[in-house]
Amino acid sequence: MSSKRTVSDYLGAGPGAFFFHKQKEAEGLYNYYGFMHRSGNSYILRETISTGDAVYADGGFKLASWDQRASLTYTNIQEV
Repeated sequence: MSSKRTVSDYLGAGPGAFFFHKQKEAEGLYNYYGFMHRSGNSYILRETISTGDAVYADGGFKLASWDQRASLTYTNIQEV
């Protein structure tokens, strides 16, 4: 079972909160989750299946980078 952390856990909730939009689980060693803000900005969370560690990448406008998620640069949420 996945932990499904949310970007809102780190960025706060409220009217401008991010919402869960896409997921791809068990893709290699990772689960991927796409989160989008109503403005169109987005993040992709990559969770390591074995450890539950989560890192983030810029998902582009309206998750434009979703199809390239495996090749993106991931880091902690404060550096995205």
